[in-house]
Amino acid sequence: MKSPEATAMLVDDNFSVKVAGSVNEVVASYSVDDHQLEIKMKIPADWPLHRIEVKDVKPVGVDENRWRAWILAVQQIIWSQVFVFSFSFRSGMLTYWKNGTIVDGLSLFKKNVTLHFEGQVECAICYS
Repeated sequence: MKSPEATAMLVDDNFSVKVAGSVNEVVASYSVDDHQLEIKMKIPADWPLHRIEVKDVKPVGVDENRWRAWILAVQQIIWSQVFVFSFSFRSGMLTYWKNGTIVDGLSLFKKNVTLHFEGQVECAICYS
């Protein structure tokens, strides 16, 4: 998450990512009018033995079912394992499992939030 390539892919005028390395947290926020929509990911000290926690901090302007679906989708991306193939001349085919990344999860979250608020007229009363 601290690499410039990862943050450049995610950050724009409405979306920002903060990494707190001392407490192993990543907080992503999307600006809606004067409000912030936030999601937090807590990386446990014994990761990868335990899963990354995805917490909803501030659901603003989104109904509960849609917000929950977004959180679950991010969890699925981060927790899912992808079967990766790699070829080796020495042993034939090498296969291994790889977890999804936080950047992948945040990219999906950003896409969902951006599409949800795209074309909507800003109304502070609706977001409170």
